Amino acid sequence: MRSKKSIAPSLALTLVLLCAWPQSRFFSGQERLFCGSSHWSQRKSDASRRLCRHHQAHVQRLAEVPLWVEVSGGPEVEAEKGATVLPVFPTPALVWPDNIVQLAVADPSQYSLYEHLLMTGRRTIIAPIARLPKTAGACTGEDGAPSQCWLQGTAAVLHLDELKDATEKSGGKIKYIAKHTVVGRASIEKVLNPSALFEVDEHQLRTDYLRVQVKLHHDDEDPLQERSSSHAASVSELAGAWDEVGLLAERLGESRHSVSAMESATQHLTPEISTWRLANMWHKLRTCVQSNREQNRIAAAVNTWIQQEKDQGRLHCDPGQTLSAMPRQLLEEVTRVNCPIGLKFDDDFYAPFLRLIAADSASERHALLLDMARDEAKNARARLSIQSLQLE
Repeated sequence: MRSKKSIAPSLALTLVLLCAWPQSRFFSGQERLFCGSSHWSQRKSDASRRLCRHHQAHVQRLAEVPLWVEVSGGPEVEAEKGATVLPVFPTPALVWPDNIVQLAVADPSQYSLYEHLLMTGRRTIIAPIARLPKTAGACTGEDGAPSQCWLQGTAAVLHLDELKDATEKSGGKIKYIAKHTVVGRASIEKVLNPSALFEVDEHQLRTDYLRVQVKLHHDDEDPLQERSSSHAASVSELAGAWDEVGLLAERLGESRHSVSAMESATQHLTPEISTWRLANMWHKLRTCVQSNREQNRIAAAVNTWIQQEKDQGRLHCDPGQTLSAMPRQLLEEVTRVNCPIGLKFDDDFYAPFLRLIAADSASERHALLLDMARDEAKNARARLSIQSLQLE
């Protein structure tokens, strides 16, 4: 039974949508998410028991992996002799292996990067998620000196497949649409020109792209025909955990969209699916759920503020006037929930997914995915208990 105090997305959601920015397709993925047919029953096997013995060791190793690389303004440095150097395209969303992505090339630093690729014949870049402000100037401290920004420590390596001119179709807002295949992963060892993140032109746009020294990672994901019985057992165990999360989400009254997405994903888990597909699916599911929770939370906060204003005799009939009168912190939350490149979650949300991308073996990824599903189920059961107490 759901509480009578659940928020209806009426006036509050209307105000949230009024703050939405133009929905540009800055980053999009063309993903082949599902393969195979239906879900299968959970099996016990020797392979599954062997995985359990190594589970905690994998999780402990991944907990020690550095997730972010700090970037501070400073002089250029040289790469080590024989090291691999890649240009950086900071992305607003995680890029997963075994995937195809398209990037919109829209500012001078990005033009420069792709022109360099075209002139040199090179085709690979690294695409870390970045903790960057909307403008480079916001990266600086109060005295105007460069402060710091953060890049994902281990990120996807992309191969440029196609570059299309999009100037006319976008009205000049986007120069190119770049289509890439994810061909691997790399860890950032050294930032060679850190000031590129902080130096801007008269329009407050970056003009140079970042270059980093990286260590390339070998992908141990077995080809489809070579995936073992332990892989099938692991996927089966994970499917059971996802089933439980879906059932708990429905009992909690999560949005129908979130519950349906969970059900659909679980039904398409097959022994043939790769761990990268599993990780991508779980990330999409958690992003969907977290987005809905944030929207409901902020809608509730807006409704509460509106009611308080009414109680004090202040009526804001004009949407612009309403937004002008809204407390700054609440307005920032409303704006954040409508960010055109998706909600910006905190580091706690991203941490387990960054560890997934940094994992060097399929067994490590299985262990971490299972831990994440079990943690979500544990949190859901706790929320159900609190909900039951509130309804008594």
